[in-house]
Amino acid sequence: MKNPYGASCDQIDHFIAQVALISKPQEFDKQYSQSDSHKLAKVNGKPLASNFNLAMVTTAENWVQIIKNEIKIQADELFLVSSGRHSITVQRKEGKYLVYNPNYPKGIKTIKNEKDLIEEMCSVFEQKKSNAHLGFRFQNLSLLDISITERPLIQDIYKRYGTKDSLSKKFSTFDKAFAPIFLIAGMNDSSFIHYLINNMKPSAQDLVFLRNHALVRSQNEIFKLVNNYIHNILDPIEREDDIRCRLLDAIEAGSLTIFEDLAQLDNGAVYRQFFSTPRTARILLKAAAAGGQPDIIRHIVSDIQNQGYSEKIITTSGSKIVHQKSLSKLIFQEGEDNDLLMQLINNDAHEGFVYLVSVTKHEGIELPLDNIFLYLERAIERNNYCLVNDVLDLLDKERGKILNKEQDKQLLINFSISTSQALKTNLMILNLLQERKVSFKPQILKVMKQKATHQVTFWEWLGIHLTSFVEFLKEQFGKQKHLEIYPRFLEVSKEMKTGEVSAQKNTVKPQVDPVLESTTEPLSGSKNHR
Repeated sequence: MKNPYGASCDQIDHFIAQVALISKPQEFDKQYSQSDSHKLAKVNGKPLASNFNLAMVTTAENWVQIIKNEIKIQADELFLVSSGRHSITVQRKEGKYLVYNPNYPKGIKTIKNEKDLIEEMCSVFEQKKSNAHLGFRFQNLSLLDISITERPLIQDIYKRYGTKDSLSKKFSTFDKAFAPIFLIAGMNDSSFIHYLINNMKPSAQDLVFLRNHALVRSQNEIFKLVNNYIHNILDPIEREDDIRCRLLDAIEAGSLTIFEDLAQLDNGAVYRQFFSTPRTARILLKAAAAGGQPDIIRHIVSDIQNQGYSEKIITTSGSKIVHQKSLSKLIFQEGEDNDLLMQLINNDAHEGFVYLVSVTKHEGIELPLDNIFLYLERAIERNNYCLVNDVLDLLDKERGKILNKEQDKQLLINFSISTSQALKTNLMILNLLQERKVSFKPQILKVMKQKATHQVTFWEWLGIHLTSFVEFLKEQFGKQKHLEIYPRFLEVSKEMKTGEVSAQKNTVKPQVDPVLESTTEPLSGSKNHR
């Protein structure tokens, strides 16, 4: 595959696997300009669908039969095939298989039959064919207006080709061993998970893994199914502790529906315990800031206001003493790590930041200008246009209250950013700062001129379109039962957003999500939330 932009193969691979390969993989060589780059974000403007997602660990002979007799790839389909953290695509044309791998010198290989296809997959994913445990995932992707071939239920394929080791024996890819549950969790198939729980006797570690995977991806049906099963085998004290920990996990993951369901367990008794003291209420609010999900933040703030702790804050207004609960006291505590507004900026949580600022305003809190400038510096570092604009709006409101005209005039003139920071900052942000009366040194103006005239690269246009692009994927993929977005893809997206693409090896190696890699968490909640 051509690589005209100098980006790492790892980043290109994950971008292709999630988007470009869905349409016409052989056309990815085209050099997209900024005017037509948006075409990569959709396939003719239509959403994608999948009705088949099989992950399994079994023998090479079984895989040959599964591909030939169960999957039966059709000419109008594209299959995403993965193992570990690497992905390829497989299509079928005139009875032969076309395999696309970004590591191939020419991009695509033609494979004669199913047996040769398995041999090629073993080579690509560095799995030994002689090993009785080969782990792959096959997922079809099609446009909704294309008829999708009916295939057997996943549980029926497991009944025919599964072995007693289907859950217990690890498979190895790229010199790293994975439990079968690692692949299975990615299927996002609640009916199969129901079958697995009732018929395949998963271990406690497998159950915890499935639940964690479902939680961080907001797979609500699967989470509820596995969580109910786990809670049925815990004693009451362990169950209460587990609910408490999962609540915080769901909040930090930004999984709104799962959070709402957990908050209702035991008639909300466990959730209400968080509002008994300022310390526990802040734990909840801090988790919400870490997650950055605006609806969760609003939900928790509303509950603190309605159910809140009994502490009374005493202030004086003339001769009148006012008693009130202070959310601002929970939002601001000494130290940058304890400032929840700063935490929201660090998480690019634009809506949550605006909302918590409005909460402090409602309580009559005037933010120190020093704090606001720290927010501005961090928002610039995050390369987040919306947050920079929000902080500048906040600055405009606050400085008018406490500065005279001369002080106000000098305020933004004295604010500056370094040349190295300007080189990393989006031109739209630099233009915004200039429009809002920030005075730049000649070196910064030179950087802005260079940014305005140079040719836009692939990664830069992707950064410009990143927010709408990722939201499009979440919107379309989130509606599909069998689709999910890899966490690694979203991590790469963050790198692309900053315009700082790290150099990596030419050969793609799998990168394991730490949440997925660990399967040793005990059933009772043991995660420390401070």
